[in-house]
Amino acid sequence: MAEPTQRKNFSEAVDGMLLKQTIADEPYKQEHDKVMKQKMAKKKLKNELTLASENAGETIRRIAVERLKRSREGADGVANHSPSRNNKFAKLAEILKTQNEQELAMRREQWEQERQDR
Repeated sequence: MAEPTQRKNFSEAVDGMLLKQTIADEPYKQEHDKVMKQKMAKKKLKNELTLASENAGETIRRIAVERLKRSREGADGVANHSPSRNNKFAKLAEILKTQNEQELAMRREQWEQERQDR
């Protein structure tokens, strides 16, 4: 078994000398704070990247809005009112209606074919 280490008993003079030596070394004036500098550098870089990506996104949105405005301009150079969801839904409803009509016409032809085959 390992023997337990014993505590050294320093005299008051040696204790004072060690304390003075520690103070003389000025531990607080030594280089420190490296960990925080690295963390702050990482945060700064991340913030710069985020800011750059937001700026790029803003530019892309601005260009998209300009293109949309150009595509909506009429022959007289005045922008028509903005496209609304109603128009999209109306187009969708029209497509579904034509598809249903085509399906109904196919079913009628199929029914007539089956009726003639009997």
